[in-house]
Amino acid sequence: MLNRSKQAGEWILKNPKYISWLENNEADLLWITARVGCGKTTLASHITQKVQANPSSRSSNNNNLKPVILYFFFHKSNVEAEGTATGALRTIVSQLACQVPDVLPIVLGRYEFLSTKGNFEWSWENLLTMIGNMLERIPIDLEVYVILDALDECEPESQRLLLDWLRELVNNGKLSAMPKTSRPSLKFAITSRPDGNIFDSLSCFRTIEMTALDTATDMHTLINNRIKDFSRRRHLDKEASQRIIDFLEENSHGMFLWVVLIIQDLERRDERLTEEVITAKLSSIPLTLLNTYEAILRNTPPTRKKDMWRIFRWLLFARRGLTLAELEVAL
Repeated sequence: MLNRSKQAGEWILKNPKYISWLENNEADLLWITARVGCGKTTLASHITQKVQANPSSRSSNNNNLKPVILYFFFHKSNVEAEGTATGALRTIVSQLACQVPDVLPIVLGRYEFLSTKGNFEWSWENLLTMIGNMLERIPIDLEVYVILDALDECEPESQRLLLDWLRELVNNGKLSAMPKTSRPSLKFAITSRPDGNIFDSLSCFRTIEMTALDTATDMHTLINNRIKDFSRRRHLDKEASQRIIDFLEENSHGMFLWVVLIIQDLERRDERLTEEVITAKLSSIPLTLLNTYEAILRNTPPTRKKDMWRIFRWLLFARRGLTLAELEVAL
């Protein structure tokens, strides 16, 4: 619902740190941090859309070159490609080669060289070398945006390597050694929770700490749209709808995920929502994400608990993420 709102994420466009990051012609990094469930991934998606629709003045002045946007989402997984720095760089290399044909010969050449060694592997070192060569081949006027979402989900040792590389690249690495006239404009946007290791590495860069005040308009839109639709389907009067809206807005504290979980729980209930039932439900709703998860598990119907635990086991121990069709077969 929020992703479909044209106004969602507009607050970031007015943030001075975002504006400075966007308009800087040098390599730059923007770190966006917030607690779990506060909309970091949604914001990363909006930044991607905003950069495409409203690039910096440098891109706007060159109508022939559209900005290149590279995106990677980290999530803890048994699959290396989904939660490691190596997986992130592989994805970035692939996306860059697809969007900038000039760098494709570098990828093919590196592949041919490594494949002759017999033990082919896209190692961290090989990827760094190749990306460095690719950056030198990028057209001067091209802007490249790299969005790394949920960096706190990256495997710890791998995360350290990535943070070291980012600092070296932006502050005093490959790009700084290149003449200003031939440097590509490379900008990183990183989202994560306020993790200690990430803070130590990235707090020296432009940092935006998302607050409930920043996202208040987006939160208001989400709650009102969802409850309006819910009330129409459940035939709630305006007073009952407003009570639910007021409760969610008062207790959300910027946590979009909490709001969505609570609304989904209300939608699953099949009893008639009288004034008394609504009062009882609002008084028993957990006010933290952890307690909300516990309540969802605790309230799972007995007939579905066996399947629920089997699903958890498959998800936890599978070597890769499973599709819904695969889970259905497993059950």
